[in-house]
This record gives sequence, structure tokens and C-alpha cells, in this order.
Amino acid sequence: MRALLAAVLVSIPALAEEPAAAAAAPAAKEAAPAAAAPAAAPVAKEATPPPTGDARPYVDAALTFLKSFTHTNRAGPAGVEAWDALRAASADKVAIKLAGKELTLDAAAGKSDAQLVRFAKLSTWRDGKDVKGVTLEEAELKVGADSQKGKAKIAMSEKDGKWQVTSIEVE
Repeated sequence: MRALLAAVLVSIPALAEEPAAAAAAPAAKEAAPAAAAPAAAPVAKEATPPPTGDARPYVDAALTFLKSFTHTNRAGPAGVEAWDALRAASADKVAIKLAGKELTLDAAAGKSDAQLVRFAKLSTWRDGKDVKGVTLEEAELKVGADSQKGKAKIAMSEKDGKWQVTSIEVE
């Protein structure tokens, strides 16, 4: 009886390995056709042209504006660089509507009544097929010591093939 029990215990690991080996054999057979499939995949990739960098220039302009607007309060060359980048992506004066207050960002003069602290979750704002600008799921602007958070709409317009921010409205 002990011999039989010992024989069964010794053969259990061997039986456990056999199905794994049997499963590995079909997997190896499936891998052979799969190895041939990647050779065909590059042909499909070459058929579709890669997206160009200017596929959504309004998004690039909005991101440039938003990033530079958050950095305009910096001192020295970093602040000057932020204002230069902001001027390239905005109108000379940008209207800011925040908690019922009408504020102004004067890009030409390099001064603003409000400061963008942070933003997140940018989406395209459309009216039918026409792009109106972008929306932000989260935006935080600071006026003096007061801070206001909410959803924001960044209105944009295209001028001479270049997108510019014209207004910001925070709910």
C-alpha cells in the first residue's frame, strides 16, 4: 500500500507537467502563424499616413497659452519668456470672466488681473463642425488672495492661419 501511495505521489508532478507541455505545443503552433502576421502588419501601417503635427493647431495654441499663463508670475528671464509665449498664442487683450467679475489679461502690456494656478482635462469645444476653442474640466485662477476653481471655456479664433485665445470664462 505504501509503495502504491509513493508511486502515485511521485507520478503526480509528472502528470502535472505533461498537460503544460501539451498546452505549450499548441501554443508553439499558434506562435508560428502569429510570427508571420507581424510581417504583414507593417504593410497596413504604411498604407495609412501618420498624423501630421498640425492636425489640431488650436489645441497646441491653447496649451501654449495655458502653460505660459501659469508661468507669467515668475521673475526674471523665465517670466519674460512666459509672456513672449503667451503673446504668440493670444489676442492683445483677453477678457476673463471669473465669478461674475470682468477681468482683463493685457498680453501686449504684460499684465493681468488674474493668475492661472492650474488646469486639467482639456477638450475641444465645438459648435457643429466649427471649433470654438477648448474647455477645461478643472481650472483654478487666483485674483489677489482669492482663488476660484471650476470648469472653464477658452474661446479661440483663427487669424491669418494662427489660433489665438480671445476670452476665458470660469463657471
